[in-house]
Amino acid sequence: MVEIIHLEFPLSKMDESEDPSEEEKNRDMQVVWDGNGFKKMENLKILIIRNGYFSEGPKYLPNSLRMMEWCRYPSTCFPSDFHPKKLSILKLPKSLFDSFRLDNLSKKLNVIKVLKFDDSKFLKEIPNVSNLVNLQELSFRGCTNLTRIHSSVGNHGKLEIINAENCVNLRTLPSMNLPSLKILLLSYCFRLEKFPEIVGKMENVEMLCLKRTSIKDLPLSFQNLSGLLNLFLGSNKIERIPSVISMMPKLSRFDIDGINCHDRLVPQEEKEGVEGMVSSSSVRFISLTYTKLSDDLLAQQLPWFPNLKTLDLTGSDMTIIPESIQEFQLLYWLKVDYCKHLREFRGVPPNLQNFSALECNSLTPSSASVLLCQEVQ
Repeated sequence: MVEIIHLEFPLSKMDESEDPSEEEKNRDMQVVWDGNGFKKMENLKILIIRNGYFSEGPKYLPNSLRMMEWCRYPSTCFPSDFHPKKLSILKLPKSLFDSFRLDNLSKKLNVIKVLKFDDSKFLKEIPNVSNLVNLQELSFRGCTNLTRIHSSVGNHGKLEIINAENCVNLRTLPSMNLPSLKILLLSYCFRLEKFPEIVGKMENVEMLCLKRTSIKDLPLSFQNLSGLLNLFLGSNKIERIPSVISMMPKLSRFDIDGINCHDRLVPQEEKEGVEGMVSSSSVRFISLTYTKLSDDLLAQQLPWFPNLKTLDLTGSDMTIIPESIQEFQLLYWLKVDYCKHLREFRGVPPNLQNFSALECNSLTPSSASVLLCQEVQ
């Protein structure tokens, strides 16, 4: 009585190529079968197939399956008599689906918790998932032709993880009201220009990754992500630190590496709105590495984070470390390596323990002297 099948084929030349030809595919190892291999496996619970190439899709799949992972599933549909009532994990990376239309099947997938279609180059849309009432993890990372996501993805009661990284043609996301969401990954969605509106309270989101998108600012409704701990915004088109960041009560780590903040100051009305809130900022770690960071912007926005403990400014363009930095009583780690334009320190944090300023060749002798004489705790 077979309950588990795990087939892991060796990686082929096709696996290592981004755009292999059909000739390469045919030369690689291919499983030639009639599609009936699972016909008599009525007790099969776990099916895992990785890296293989099958000559055709299955004509039968056991309804007893509880987990199915099939890399390059060799069909655009499931067998018509496939009605798994206990399937909780379905992973179909590099599949042929252009849309996982589960309209008929989804009614029988009410226990499914994990659904993944990573690196499926033909996938163009994420359809209605409202029938998947127990869905907790949805991943379509690397689906480079994906352009549409159904509104139900943004309004699901149990979704905890959404991974849409490297969906390079995705331009918009539905508004979100996802009370159970913990992790949202949107990095390398190069054409994504706007962060979605957060309609309801989403207090469980702990990590948000937005590296290498075209997002320029964050909406005020971003505050509804009140439980956010880690935010990664590197290499975006953001021109200044969004003021809403300072209003996040639990945010601990904030990375905004490689952006152009040069000479983009905060409007006066926005700056006034932030004042009075900054004392409650929980941000402990900020990374602003290799950023075009003007002196005025640094002086203006750094005080938003008075509880800062670690500040990494490696490779950034500022010329002055402002006097206000000496007011940061908790700051114990400061890194300004390769800041080639840095000339002057107007203040030094009083409790600094770790400091690095490699290749800061423009530092004035007086600033260098101050740093050398600073007593490191």
